[in-house]
Amino acid sequence: MKKLVILLFVLLSLTFANILVDGVDLADIDAHYIKIDAGLSWGSKFYAYVDYGQENRSKKRMVVVDENGKKRAFKSRIDILNTFYKNGWEVNSAITEPKGGADSSAVSGYTYYLLEKRDK
Repeated sequence: MKKLVILLFVLLSLTFANILVDGVDLADIDAHYIKIDAGLSWGSKFYAYVDYGQENRSKKRMVVVDENGKKRAFKSRIDILNTFYKNGWEVNSAITEPKGGADSSAVSGYTYYLLEKRDK
């Protein structure tokens, strides 16, 4: 019975993993909106950078980390958005800013997401 309770606790903790940014659990912040930059690293790993209005917004301090303080890797941008949704956030809008090209013509674009805290 004790093993079953421990197993259940572990499974629930994995399902509802907290989202940590610079040691701050996003479930505990007093913010209604956040901005997510979903950056691709070398290979197929994606990292999420969160602006929730914190003072120090260097990339190192904005990245989502695991419980050990290491950058948390995601499989895709959709994996990031699904993880945030499971933790009480939903996409409010996606904004693409053009970049590159002369005379303001877009060669490529960068998309970031505004998320809103869901009503409980």
